Amino acid sequence: MSIDLRERAVEYVESGGKQLEACRIFKISHRTLCGWLKRFRESGNLAPKPMGSRPWKLDHAIVVDYVKVRNDSTLQEIANHFGTVVSVIDYILRKHKITRKKNYSLR
Repeated sequence: MSIDLRERAVEYVESGGKQLEACRIFKISHRTLCGWLKRFRESGNLAPKPMGSRPWKLDHAIVVDYVKVRNDSTLQEIANHFGTVVSVIDYILRKHKITRKKNYSLR
């Protein structure tokens, strides 16, 4: 949401307006307004927090190279090797269009 909207809503409450009334006027949730007020009172800043993804803990190239060398490894074995969970390995392999053959003979 725009900083202008945040400023107007916080200014309304800080000048004596009721929070629920501000929510109705500015068409925002009470939880959103409470977050803005808390942020404003703690830091004086209403700018949104920076968004972005966390850096990958695993280098995709290393995982792909490992799979090419050990192409008979299961997803669980690969995940154990890298100290992560199967879903992370599955995501990386799908992203690089590497499919894994299921080995039902081990069951």
